[in-house]
Amino acid sequence: MDWIEVEIDLGLLSLNPDESQNEFGFADMVLLSKFKMLGERGVISGNEDLPEVALEPSILIPTGNENKGLGTGNVEAGILLAIEDKIWLPVVRENIGYLATNNPVFNGNFENNFVYGFEVDIPLFIDRLILGSELTGNIGSGDDGSPLFSLTGLALEVTENIVLDGGIEFGLKDAESDVTVMIGATIGFNIFRGEKEFYGNF
Repeated sequence: MDWIEVEIDLGLLSLNPDESQNEFGFADMVLLSKFKMLGERGVISGNEDLPEVALEPSILIPTGNENKGLGTGNVEAGILLAIEDKIWLPVVRENIGYLATNNPVFNGNFENNFVYGFEVDIPLFIDRLILGSELTGNIGSGDDGSPLFSLTGLALEVTENIVLDGGIEFGLKDAESDVTVMIGATIGFNIFRGEKEFYGNF
């Protein structure tokens, strides 16, 4: 079942807010599955000439310190529709999706967010090193308005199973104008084949 994959995203954050002290520590953890529908190893069509289309359900676990701004303090579940295609060397990815957010004991109302993103990845001097840049935003029912972020950084495939990445994220709206430095690791598995398999994106 090559069309099903699982990912664990772990990260460290260094925050440089405009109006408070800098912070450094662990971020929230994300568990992500990927169901390939079209393209290479797609369950509907495995035609490699087609763009890769996948459904990506996810769960965010609040492991970051909310008081320091390193985590959300909430549990978040969602699903993305991702479309990815290679145009010569760059790989272009677009996604849209929905996220539902609540506190860890689920005694409040769910906050609804509709998210979108656009990403370009370019391999550098070696195949295992990638320069990535993405623009992400969301439209939600909370008090944060409609934040918009730009993230640029590098991803290094250490092994087939582990990817290390780091980058700088800028808030592009006044309410989200902080600068965040991110360092993370992605671990990919294919649990249905009984072996690990790298597939992560920056």
